[in-house]
Amino acid sequence: MNDGQFAETVGHAPGVAKRLSFLDRYLTLWIFAAMVLGVGTGYLAPGVVPFINQFSHSFHCLMNRMTRIETMAQFYFICSSNTVT
Repeated sequence: MNDGQFAETVGHAPGVAKRLSFLDRYLTLWIFAAMVLGVGTGYLAPGVVPFINQFSHSFHCLMNRMTRIETMAQFYFICSSNTVT
């Protein structure tokens, strides 16, 4: 079985990686680089940690509100679609 037959067997076209953009091709590398950068920044400049943490509460409040609004909207659409005739 050559590479072309194997690619067809598992559902991959040959050269898929070549068609990906540079950012997509190395996404795992970018994720690890961001983690190393974050940990390194926290270690080398500990004063940055409290600055970043001050945004945590606001972010969680925003996500909580968005979730409540989405839940209310879903409930409204469910209730309004089940009208009694």
